[in-house]
Amino acid sequence: MPASYWDGYGGLPVLLLQFTSSASAPSLSPYDANAFRGTPQQLASLFGAADRAPLVVLEDAR
Repeated sequence: MPASYWDGYGGLPVLLLQFTSSASAPSLSPYDANAFRGTPQQLASLFGAADRAPLVVLEDAR
């Protein structure tokens, strides 16, 4: 995705980026795909879920 997708808008930074609503994986229906620049722990904290079960996180090797 282009770096410009991470540019803020309306004076707010982009924390979580939905870049498609039609991602797919074997045996899964199309689903939203989002990107987050941080650790799984930081993402859980953003959602207020730091003390709950872990989120499902797929990481890009890049």
